[in-house]
Amino acid sequence: MAGNSGILEILDQLPLEQLDAGLRAGIESARLQGDSAQLGLLARRAVGDLLLSGDLVRVAVAGGSRNGNNLLLVHGTSRLLDCAALPREPEARPAESAAAAGSSAEDELETEHSVPATRDTLLTPRRQDIVEMLNAMEQAQDLAVGDPRADDPWVMVNRILELLQAYLPDLQLHAQLTVVQGELLPQPDLSDMPFWLRHRRVGQSLWIPVASELPASLRHRLLLSGEGSVVTAVVPIVGPAAEDGETGLLYVTGTESWDAETLLKLARRLSVFVSRRWRCQRDVNRRVLTDSLTGVPNRAFFDTQFPLELERVRRSDQPLTLVIGDLDHFKTINDTYGHQCGDLVLRSVARQLLAALRRIDVVCRIGGEEFACILPSTSSEEAREVLARIVGRPFKVNLPPELGVGVLSITVSFGAVTFPQAGSSAGELHRKADALLYQAKERGRNRCCLWTNTGIIELQQSPN
Repeated sequence: MAGNSGILEILDQLPLEQLDAGLRAGIESARLQGDSAQLGLLARRAVGDLLLSGDLVRVAVAGGSRNGNNLLLVHGTSRLLDCAALPREPEARPAESAAAAGSSAEDELETEHSVPATRDTLLTPRRQDIVEMLNAMEQAQDLAVGDPRADDPWVMVNRILELLQAYLPDLQLHAQLTVVQGELLPQPDLSDMPFWLRHRRVGQSLWIPVASELPASLRHRLLLSGEGSVVTAVVPIVGPAAEDGETGLLYVTGTESWDAETLLKLARRLSVFVSRRWRCQRDVNRRVLTDSLTGVPNRAFFDTQFPLELERVRRSDQPLTLVIGDLDHFKTINDTYGHQCGDLVLRSVARQLLAALRRIDVVCRIGGEEFACILPSTSSEEAREVLARIVGRPFKVNLPPELGVGVLSITVSFGAVTFPQAGSSAGELHRKADALLYQAKERGRNRCCLWTNTGIIELQQSPN
């Protein structure tokens, strides 16, 4: 055992108690039998397992490259181990490698970055692998958090595909969603719909060996004629919500060197990544952009979304109305009934505002008791009709029985402006709507001051 002194020294310093019982028993048996080859392999396995569990930490010595990547620190101690004495993992013979390569393509895809990298490569990682991993993580962070546009399915799917495409230069990725278009592939009409697409079952994956069977819109993006030398795997994309089910198709196109089994399995993995990243990004964005009390979008959403909505109507030469509302005497409600009652009032008013408006309209809570309503494609005349349904009619809020109040009537004051008559920029429109809100307050509350081409008019319901 004299030749194993380095391995024994390493084993004596390892926290072997953290290993599974089988591995500990194997090490002890090899030590007793003097089996140096087996002892070295088990020691390397032990180091790999302890690195994975975090009981060992890789370190570098400042000012030099002593022993490369072989220096390890036992977590929670000052024990520094030099693992240069550990044997290298034996290379597989060509026949073994071929058999392993043909065993299961799906297993290889599932464990590509975990199982093969657990032992020897943990001690000697490739620098390029680390660089590529960090690049991928950085690009994943570039999927903007807090961007209202990311809630549009086509925006998020397109961004995820761009992220993936950077690391799949030999493949081309395209998606087709069933509801929205955006910058993704359009839904094909009958003239652009291959036979297989008309008869494909929901959830079914397909292998397309010739370009002529692809939708014309995809052939155009791939710059292919009818018979291009490419193959394509078509797999379903599942939406981010549990009840969504299939929401589109992912097309993964490569050269003829790809076989059907391998490309289909890779395409399914990519589709799973798209769905999971889509769900994660949607959930994060909604948490960032939603008011936790009322459930409607918050000020951060409004500050980003209002300029976007304004740009949309500007391009389509459509009007847009912005309404700012503020609850009347809200401080008195808090002082009289308590802040929990005030929270209940805010939630109830938010729900009633949503119910009174269209689905395309947006209600945001932008301050303590202040709400903003964005009404796209709404002129001042149309806004007058909309506001007539909610202005001057108190919002009814059912208070908890223990307060002995029953139903509380809440009134709201509003200021409203319309693009382009009242202004051309988001800041100008918001400022004018806010000023009109304060005019409504000064004129007695429970009313709306609306900007029109002929001047400011006041909307107020006569008490019944």
